[in-house]
Amino acid sequence: MALRLYPSLESIEDGVVARLAADAVVAAYARDVRSFQGTLAQAIDERSFRDPAFLVSIVAGDIEEQGSLQWEVELELLVTVRARNLRGNEYQANPSSTTEIGTYQMVQDALRVLTGSDLDLDGLDELVPAGFELVKAPDNPDRGLSAYIVAFTTTAELRHVEPDQDLDTFGATYETPDGDGDWHDVATEQIDVSS
Repeated sequence: MALRLYPSLESIEDGVVARLAADAVVAAYARDVRSFQGTLAQAIDERSFRDPAFLVSIVAGDIEEQGSLQWEVELELLVTVRARNLRGNEYQANPSSTTEIGTYQMVQDALRVLTGSDLDLDGLDELVPAGFELVKAPDNPDRGLSAYIVAFTTTAELRHVEPDQDLDTFGATYETPDGDGDWHDVATEQIDVSS
């Protein structure tokens, strides 16, 4: 039996990235908003991100049967926020200052922008905040990296794919980073898995 998640994990991550990047407040200060497939340690230690950064990943999915050929997947989505300032109080008092925004404000912005959103994706329930946690405190509050994870849950549909739907091929896009840490498509191909 063939099953497919609706919407796809990629479209959910892309939807969160787009929603954060489109927010005027976030866009005014965030230097990096992207999906990230890696461990939490990698998200904290990676030096190619331009801080302040929002890194989006889906980390878990529990499947529950809803009836004959119907399943629901409860997803946990993490937004890792990184900045060189924990509190950012100077930024809050004067947003036009050169002081970098802090992770406290970034956590609040992630909650404000994403809570209750279904990302305009068919089959996805609204994002529900599940908590946030400090994962890296700066050694020096003026210069060290601070990072929080902000967790959300949502549900998506796992559907039986009808026999006339083609699961014999899928698309693959290969990317490579440039010197600024941005990723660019270098090749796209269709892969046949029917044999």
